Formats: sequence, structure tokens, C-alpha cells
Amino acid sequence: MAYGSEINTQAIIDATVVNTPIFVRTSQASNGQLAGSIALNNAQLINVPTAVGVVGGAVVLTGGTTTITSWGQGNVYHGTSSTSTFTQGSIYAANKPSVLLDSSGKIFGKMHPQYANYALSQIVSVRDNGAKGDGKTDDTAALKAIFAQYAGCKIIFFDAGTYVVTSTLTIPAGTQMVGEAWSVIAGSGSAFQNQASPQVVVQAGAANSQGVLEISDIIFSTIGPAAGAIVLEWNVQQPSGQNGGAGMWDSHIRSRFLPTFESILSY
Repeated sequence: MAYGSEINTQAIIDATVVNTPIFVRTSQASNGQLAGSIALNNAQLINVPTAVGVVGGAVVLTGGTTTITSWGQGNVYHGTSSTSTFTQGSIYAANKPSVLLDSSGKIFGKMHPQYANYALSQIVSVRDNGAKGDGKTDDTAALKAIFAQYAGCKIIFFDAGTYVVTSTLTIPAGTQMVGEAWSVIAGSGSAFQNQASPQVVVQAGAANSQGVLEISDIIFSTIGPAAGAIVLEWNVQQPSGQNGGAGMWDSHIRSRFLPTFESILSY
């Protein structure tokens, strides 16, 4: 893996590298300073002679058959100090709560949900059930009715379009929903204009709820002045013992007014 000195950061976590001469190779030696940085965490090497090298042959970190717990090259800051120390060696390994790990000790991941094995009768279109998605019509009532009727029993398909909501829309625990080429749910209107009294556009689960929640290929956004919009509030907790039971895949938060991060996402 080649690495240029001007890349800001290259962080490699939970890697397994087998029978490779060099794991990471930089284009130039650090010489005690470097514009970019490298962080390796929980990297298992099997027959990899050089873990980190430099073009031209210099070895920065010897490999072999070993596990790199936590190693870094770059500027390290401590506490609130603005002064950095260039480091090329072992660095602090962040604590990873067990709930974030899989059975092998790596950070848990789950692929984008696929619904190919579901019958067409198990999928409902929001447009077929009264929502317009034209970027102008208020779809709040239609979407609330769809979730009330189909959450937990059907895959809810958001046809391509922009679905305007003018008050908080709650996506109940149990929902499996998927967009078409990034369908948009957008908050609009006076309810989301007061920065001093922010309102949630979309709730992912009611407060203190628990259950499966799968959101795929959706953009959460706003239209017009929305200084008081909390674009997405995440409340739902995944089912006990079911890692990845509640999450978002290929979904994004986009706002035309960005006063603070807290105005965009609440959890």
C-alpha cells in the first residue's frame, strides 16, 4: 500500500495482511517531520517482512508474523496543549467497548441491507400510498399514516423524490425503509425556523424505543430557512444481543443552514 506524504491521515484498523513484502510504504522518509500521518491499529501480519517502509528500501517498522496493537507516525498532541511531538512508534490504543466488537475482537460492521429475497407483496411504495415526493406538497400526514400502517410488517420504499415535512416525523422502531437514488426527506416551514427553540425534523425511533430499524439510501435535509432544525434525532436502541439491528446505510444528513453540529444531529 503506497502512501504520499501530503495525505492528511491514513488510519488502518483491524487489517489482516498475508504474504505481502511491504504493508505500508511512504513516498519519502519522515526525517523527524511529515505533513501526513499514519495510524495502525490491530493489524495482524502473517509473513509480511516490512510493516512500514519508505520508497528506496528504508524500513521504518519491521514486520514478520505479528500483530501491531497501536502504532503511529505523525504529530501527537497531549491534553489541551497546542504543541505537538513528532512520534514514530507505539501510540495510545483507544478503548473499544465490547458492544462495538464482533466475536473476533474487530470493530463490528454490517453490510447494506438487501431485500432481494422479499416478495413484491412485502414492499410498499410511499407514492402508491398517498405521498407525493414532489418537493412542494406537504407529505407529513401521508408519511405518518404509512409508518403507522406498515412499520414492522412491510419494507417501506421511498420512490425517488423530495418528501416535504412541516412537523416532526417519527420513524417507529421496527421500520425497514429504503430510498431510490437517495430519496430526500426535507423539513420546511415555520416549525423549523426558530434557532432559539429548535425542533426535530425526523426522529429515528420514539424516545426510549428499542427494536430493529434499517434506513438505507435516504437523505435528511431542509428546505428554505431552517435555523431551528435538528435534522435527525436518533433515539432507537438496537434489540438486545443483535449488533447492527438499528442503523443507517448510505444515508446522509444535508442542511443548507449549519450553525452548529448539534443543530444537525441529536442522539
